[in-house]
Amino acid sequence: MKKKMSLLYVGCVAVLCLFYIFICVTCKNDVFQARESSRGYRYLTEYESIYVKDSKQPLGIREEYVMRLQDLMMESGSLIFYTLHQNVEVYIDDKLVYNVRAEADNPFGKTPGSRWNAVPLYQQDEGRAIRVVLGPAYESIVGTIPDFYFGSKFDVFMMLMAKNLIPFILSLAAILIGLVFIIFTVYNYRNSEVDKSLMMMGFFAMGIGTWKMSDMDCMGLLFPYSLGLTYLPYLALMVLVIPFAMFAKELFSEKEHPIWYAVCFLSLFVNFICVLLQITRIKDLRETLKWNHLTMLLLVILVSSMLVYELRKKGWNDKLKTMVVCMAACLIGFTADIVVYYISGGASAMVLGMACFLIYIIVLGIRSVQEMKRLMRN
Repeated sequence: MKKKMSLLYVGCVAVLCLFYIFICVTCKNDVFQARESSRGYRYLTEYESIYVKDSKQPLGIREEYVMRLQDLMMESGSLIFYTLHQNVEVYIDDKLVYNVRAEADNPFGKTPGSRWNAVPLYQQDEGRAIRVVLGPAYESIVGTIPDFYFGSKFDVFMMLMAKNLIPFILSLAAILIGLVFIIFTVYNYRNSEVDKSLMMMGFFAMGIGTWKMSDMDCMGLLFPYSLGLTYLPYLALMVLVIPFAMFAKELFSEKEHPIWYAVCFLSLFVNFICVLLQITRIKDLRETLKWNHLTMLLLVILVSSMLVYELRKKGWNDKLKTMVVCMAACLIGFTADIVVYYISGGASAMVLGMACFLIYIIVLGIRSVQEMKRLMRN
């Protein structure tokens, strides 16, 4: 069963990778840009907001933000703002100068994605009404107000990169360490002393790193027209449950208990349904994300229950001690990140949980190599 589940997981990853490539190749945005750009930036806070019914928008509602910029004779630049799954139109007075929406002939998906929008403003625009019209694609996005900047797209990008530099490095490190785990296990696969579950932790680490990296808002400036970048975080989350379950079960004496495989099959089923609903235009991956979250919650409950059972029946072992300490550190780190995020209004990057997770997989790798050397000596 273990070998079959591993093969099913690899097959699932391969199918989702092909699905992602298909999204990147076929799904595009219709972008209209009538102006060209220029450099500094400032944060804009003075604007009027209006909510209007509009049958042409995905949810039948549009959100308008109206502002007037002064002192354009002294400076030049672009109106820059980040949108989450929203159609975008920008008018100078009543003239459309910028428009983004998903192309009508996309095979599926109703979102234009999450992206940075930059609309160059000229000297003659000083004092004119600038109207930003947003049409949310999902109910959860309604009422989401973007941050508006005026200035250089390059300078805003540098600000975002400085803000996201540490999370970017941590995410990249998780991806690289996960890749090392996979290559190491494949290379030593015939060696019976090598912990084969290390490969599954490698897949998990790469999934976590890919999710965090692709979900950073600065990535939208690196790949401004890639609708595939919008889907990547959801696909990365879809492949996390099985590798962690397959890794975690090796720490327990009841490693072949059917409940482990039940959670894995449930994850495969949920992934299949999510992709099917996306392809058939019934629900997007964003709208079925909660199903994957529920599967993850079930996995957390399963691991916690098995841990309590193991401690009662068998007591501690070194692997369990490492797992409990490191997972507790990760949980505290991610909880602290969430608290800081809400206290700062989203201004602070979430790095502590990712740093704890990185320490966890490094410790895991070192322990696995030490265990392999000990077995080979014996």
